[in-house]
Amino acid sequence: MPSDGDDGWREYVDAAGAIRDELVLPRGSDPESEPGAAVVPAPDAEVLDVAATTTDDLQQLAPHVPDKVRAAVEGADPDLEADLAAWAAGTRPHLRLLGPIQARTGTTGKPTAVAKRKAFYTELLAFLVLHPQGVTIDQVVDAFGSDATQMRVHLSKVRSWLGVDPTTGGNYLPDATKSPAGIARGMGIYQLVGVLADIDLFRRLRARGQARGTEGLNDLLVALGLVTGEPFTGQRGRGWAWLADGVRIDQHMVCAVVDVAHTVTIAALHAGDLELARSATETALLTAPYEDTPRLDLAAVVAAEGDRQSAERILRDDVSNRADDGDAPDDLPERTAELVASAPWLKKGRVA
Repeated sequence: MPSDGDDGWREYVDAAGAIRDELVLPRGSDPESEPGAAVVPAPDAEVLDVAATTTDDLQQLAPHVPDKVRAAVEGADPDLEADLAAWAAGTRPHLRLLGPIQARTGTTGKPTAVAKRKAFYTELLAFLVLHPQGVTIDQVVDAFGSDATQMRVHLSKVRSWLGVDPTTGGNYLPDATKSPAGIARGMGIYQLVGVLADIDLFRRLRARGQARGTEGLNDLLVALGLVTGEPFTGQRGRGWAWLADGVRIDQHMVCAVVDVAHTVTIAALHAGDLELARSATETALLTAPYEDTPRLDLAAVVAAEGDRQSAERILRDDVSNRADDGDAPDDLPERTAELVASAPWLKKGRVA
């Protein structure tokens, strides 16, 4: 997983919001020599006994995070709670990408500025959101295949659409020479200021949740609450070609949602909270209906609920013998094959 920047909260995470590998320690590290915590602190053997996961999964998703890293992660994102409140209240412009694409203005925006071509302007807004360090007019022109004069007109309409931040009096899309990046670099840089995006909130919550140990589980739940479907669906026809030329954040966010849902599911299964385990798994299935991880998680949840026959059916029909193209089933990936072959959690759970 690549990184997605090196300033603020992005300094500590990869593109999917997980704390970077070089900042964490192996699970089971001595808390006296390196104080810290893991979001799923139980011994690996206990977790493997009830959840469809592996030791590698647990190290990747729930490593030992030193207290000093927790402090750094929290300190790098002091505005997270305020941004979550603004998202819930709808007071600032926001962009949804973790499901059907949707953009809305805040209280000062002008929806009529883009009403007749909202799909295009939503795509342009997404391009700006996904380039938080800002872009030059040449980058916008290259991405959208138009000329500079016309693109400046389009960007001006986005500026009117988003409106003015009432707390600062500045535009959410400042003039290129007046943006923070433009001022710092002494050139025209189009950069959003104060616009909220669910993918950023999700990654910020994931990082803080992973850093806080068991206290962070609620952050992961809030992150999953931002998900409404398969990420980046509903793209404008023949648009969004630029997305394939970048770091493929659309694919990374599918991985991010599956990873966070899997973390919550295994924590919930270990705690015996089957309702929470099922809810997290269903979110993963909504996001990635063809991935093995949520299907295996569903089998583990169903087994824990006491319906071992249905769990076996899921492993047989929906994992081992699945053929999405109507042809013979594909060979199982190594991780999936390992979990199907050895599933101690099938014998656990309550009696139906």
